[in-house]
Amino acid sequence: MSFTLPDLRFEQTFYKQLSANAGKKYPEGNSLSDKELKSLSKKIDEEEERIRDSGDTHHHPGSQNNQLQPIEPITPWIVIYTIIKDQMFFPLLQGFLWTGVLISLRPLMRLAVKQGQHAGTWVANLVGLNAIHRR
Repeated sequence: MSFTLPDLRFEQTFYKQLSANAGKKYPEGNSLSDKELKSLSKKIDEEEERIRDSGDTHHHPGSQNNQLQPIEPITPWIVIYTIIKDQMFFPLLQGFLWTGVLISLRPLMRLAVKQGQHAGTWVANLVGLNAIHRR
């Protein structure tokens, strides 16, 4: 039985979010490894050089293969937007939502504790543990 771990490296996920906010779409599926990213980058560079050398201005890199597309320009505003959204706004929103869930579950949790105490007392009486204290 195997489990897929999410990519927890900050740099790769941050670059992916920057590119996504700049308009670049990544193919569906697992994230690329460092080796695959370097290989993809090398292929893009080679195709761009070939197109530049041939003088074909109407051909876009990656038109034959959807994965080979140039990275959109990442402006300072895209970086600021990504930092505010991913590092400030979403964690704040998630904190508010999680707190709301915990506050709304409080009465249910109190009921569960009360029922657990009642069940524990019933089991103790059934086994005879409370009879020891009555003597």
